[in-house]
Amino acid sequence: RICSLIGAVACAALFMLYLYVQYRQSEEETQKKATDKVVAAIRANEVTLAGVMKPLLQEHQQEPTSSGMAEPLMPKNSKVRKILEDTLRPFFAYYDRDKNGSIDQIEFQ
Repeated sequence: RICSLIGAVACAALFMLYLYVQYRQSEEETQKKATDKVVAAIRANEVTLAGVMKPLLQEHQQEPTSSGMAEPLMPKNSKVRKILEDTLRPFFAYYDRDKNGSIDQIEFQ
């Protein structure tokens, strides 16, 4: 009896882990498909990159600190940052006009 109980609990726990992993993969795939559609729309000149990015950037824009420098737009593990990175990647070289390896807000205008 005890072995059956242990087996049942282990099966239930592993099944819950399986469901969680499948949910996370589905979420990532859905976001990738959405990002791919946005990139395709930008390439087809249906929307501009600035038009897509501006609402996301405004949502996370911060005021400059006392040193005059703004903090990074968002933490590295942010979902919005991942969306920005995935959308910008195909267009990065074009928008990085000063070739410094980063895109400043002024380069979006």
